[in-house]
Amino acid sequence: MSCEWGVGKPSPLTPPIYGSHTVSDDAGATMVEYALMVALIAVIALGAVTALGLDITAVFSDPALVDAF
Repeated sequence: MSCEWGVGKPSPLTPPIYGSHTVSDDAGATMVEYALMVALIAVIALGAVTALGLDITAVFSDPALVDAF
């Protein structure tokens, strides 16, 4: 005796089982990953500006270098 629906396929008379199929939604995880990357880039940029800020200000405020531009 063979079943035309096959193994693992429910027949039309079988009631649906709700919650048996999970929906894979990676959009939230991707958004969190991008937010972490943006935060890391912001921290690196802030650190670079803080570390180099006074040196760059000194270079551009030097009268000899300002006349060169």
